Amino acid sequence: MFQQISDKIIQKINIPPKKLFYINYIIIQINWMQPEYLKTLQYCQQKYQTILPNQDVKFTLVQSHQIIQIFAQYEILVQLLIQNALFCKSEALRQKSIQMLEQLEKHDHAQLYSIDLSQFNDNPLTIEVSPLQSSFQLPLLKQFKTILENINKNFDDKIVILKKYTPLIQTSYLPQQYQISKVRCKFTPVDEDLLYQGLQKHGSKKLEAIQKEFLWEKTLKQIKNKYKNSICSNAQMNKIKTWKLSQYEYLNQKELQQFIKGIQWFGKDKCQLIHKFFVTTRSSDFLNNELIKADQLQKKRKKHNIPESYPNHYEQLWNAERKKIQLKQIQKEELPTYDKFFNLSYEYSNSFCKSNFEFSRLGGYNTQFSIQLQQANQIQQQQQQQQQQQQQQQQQSQQQQQSQQSQQQQQQQQQQQQQQQQQQQQQQQQQQQKVQTPFEVWKNAISSLPELKG
Repeated sequence: MFQQISDKIIQKINIPPKKLFYINYIIIQINWMQPEYLKTLQYCQQKYQTILPNQDVKFTLVQSHQIIQIFAQYEILVQLLIQNALFCKSEALRQKSIQMLEQLEKHDHAQLYSIDLSQFNDNPLTIEVSPLQSSFQLPLLKQFKTILENINKNFDDKIVILKKYTPLIQTSYLPQQYQISKVRCKFTPVDEDLLYQGLQKHGSKKLEAIQKEFLWEKTLKQIKNKYKNSICSNAQMNKIKTWKLSQYEYLNQKELQQFIKGIQWFGKDKCQLIHKFFVTTRSSDFLNNELIKADQLQKKRKKHNIPESYPNHYEQLWNAERKKIQLKQIQKEELPTYDKFFNLSYEYSNSFCKSNFEFSRLGGYNTQFSIQLQQANQIQQQQQQQQQQQQQQQQQSQQQQQSQQSQQQQQQQQQQQQQQQQQQQQQQQQQQQKVQTPFEVWKNAISSLPELKG
């Protein structure tokens, strides 16, 4: 029996052999086949070379609430198959859906009993239910034959019939019919939801990625126009506009704590991973701006009439985290040797592990985080004092240099004055020693006479 079960799984589903061990174990947990548990595990080990766990240790690969969640997806699959058989236009596809429903129904061989629901609904309605008391029942699967009797009715009547089974049918998965105008190319509500999902994942600056992943039937120009028309000031409030406005609002306390935790995990340069695993409600560009370009966000917040002052939880958590990041950068810049780098990295790793353990144990920041902040503030104050002392020393040295230069200039001026005096004395002596010849006397006398005319 166990060989047949596993071989059927291999034929129907293309799954690697290592994964079949877990699938068989889930089947065993659902059907509660505890007595034959070890036989199936031994067979899986022989055929697929899986490792058997220790028999003395109790273990569960999948917990009970996780199995219930998996089975909830199974119920959605049944509903979608019924809707596909009821609404599709292709006869081949309808027959294939009915065949899949019949194969699913064959696994349950219990006798059914009917329940009359006319006292709860206006229209008479009876459903067939299995007598087994378990959360793994599929009552909707037993009703698909009565539902498919209404294939020839119109769309609205089919929706009304499906809504009668509302506890068994989830109305959020029912199909919707939209009237699309042929004059203009408009976005249907489904297209708007896809655009909204793409904006949540990629942001407003990556519309090409949204087109490739979500809206490949639309052109890039159509997506841009739809996005601009949805967020303009004259547009009514919609999903896209509320998302756009929320991108400039401050992070709430829960988002901020998750953002800080993501920084501790991946670092400040991996905002895409932080957005994917910790802060899914904000885009990676917003997180990057919040961390590095806070001034640009303040300008956008003024534009959208968001108050400038940070909330209280920002003062308590975010500004403190920024100080830690700045101190970490300063410590990296001031490490000239390998020994200092090793010691500081060892101390930082110890303090980080302690703070992360306290955070996970208490669910928030505790007194140890505040002690680390005080130490960081003390280190910053000491560095500021050292910088001030260095500046004072530089100013004193500059003043001394200026005084020395002024003294040298005075000495040079005195030397120049002495040289000029010596030159004047020499000239006077030369004039006294000089004697005029008779020719020079005659020449001077001639030059002093007035000029003769004619």
